[in-house]
Amino acid sequence: MQDGIYEQIINQQIFNELTNLSNQDFDIRKTTLEAADARELLTNYLANVIKDGLLYIRDNNKSSTTEDKRTNLLAQLELCNSIIEQVAKHTDNSQDTKIEEQGEVLTALYHKINTIRTLDNQTEVIRPTSSIVENTLFTGNTQEPSMMEELKKEILSSDRVDLLVSFIKWSAIRPLLSTLKQFTQNPNHQLRVISTTYTKATDFGAVKALSELPNTKVKINYSQDNQRLHAKSYIFLSGNWFLNCLYWLIKPF
Repeated sequence: MQDGIYEQIINQQIFNELTNLSNQDFDIRKTTLEAADARELLTNYLANVIKDGLLYIRDNNKSSTTEDKRTNLLAQLELCNSIIEQVAKHTDNSQDTKIEEQGEVLTALYHKINTIRTLDNQTEVIRPTSSIVENTLFTGNTQEPSMMEELKKEILSSDRVDLLVSFIKWSAIRPLLSTLKQFTQNPNHQLRVISTTYTKATDFGAVKALSELPNTKVKINYSQDNQRLHAKSYIFLSGNWFLNCLYWLIKPF
């Protein structure tokens, strides 16, 4: 094992490696898991163990036939369901959390009554190109999803949008304004914005344009002395899902 700090659950492998280390040659520090705080560490540890197990099952059968792919998927679902069964035995959770053998993923659910979907069942479902449950790095590569287009799709697929930015520039708001107007026209939607003026970079016209949108709240911190907010966070809240997306645009060197 390498020197350094750790926050690693001691499993059998690590226990054996530590046992073989001399206390005279190594300063080994350990702490006891606290029941109240163990959940996060244990969850992360189990997530890695399960991920390795699923990768092993997937890589053990790389056949391209439809039948073998189905068998491979069923083997992964079986592993997951066996874990869920064990959790159900030790908790009050029912086995309703078991995964159906069809192996399907719900991607959208909308009412058809008194909506445009009553007339047109083929109405496009707006959703980001990137995953809404996995991290995505936007690099500005033309072969990858555009951050601006992804932001627009995130806005239109949300129920509430919270923007926390250090300053508001018209050049940044202008490409999003039509999307924000479309979003805020829905009385069930809400846009909330927090920003500052400490660098005098905030454009009055941009703040005015946002404040005139319906179902929108804009708050500006005018303090220029001891509060220097420089955050860039876009939070999207949906009735069935919460997305806290911190977007960074990394330009190619």
